[in-house]
Amino acid sequence: MMTLALAIIGAISIVSSLAFLAIMAFAEKRTPWPENHPEVQDDFRAAMERNRHVQERMGE
Repeated sequence: MMTLALAIIGAISIVSSLAFLAIMAFAEKRTPWPENHPEVQDDFRAAMERNRHVQERMGE
């Protein structure tokens, strides 16, 4: 009886993990990560330029 319960719990765990991965893959296709957008890249470059003095002080 205990083996059956563990088998059921294991099956539920595997199915829920696969469902989670499928949902995440679908969500990534629908909404790409914001780092890929040119506006975010421009903001990042501007922030790096503003912080250049910190990088120079750190020796990078």
